[in-house]
Amino acid sequence: MSAHDQLVTAATRRAHEIMALPVEEREDRYAGMKTEHLATAGALGLPDDAVQELADQMERTIRRLVAIMEGGE
Repeated sequence: MSAHDQLVTAATRRAHEIMALPVEEREDRYAGMKTEHLATAGALGLPDDAVQELADQMERTIRRLVAIMEGGE
């Protein structure tokens, strides 16, 4: 499985986790996931700007997947 496929699989799994939560709990979970993504990317030894960009991209991807799954996009 390519790195891209692994990221898409992880983002899809995270989107399903978010959708399983009540709407009022989702923002807290998004924040928790972003913290996890920052830590994971940082552990890879990437430069700080790349770490932030990777975490931001994962958050955008997860939010977009949730919107698509809910029929909002």
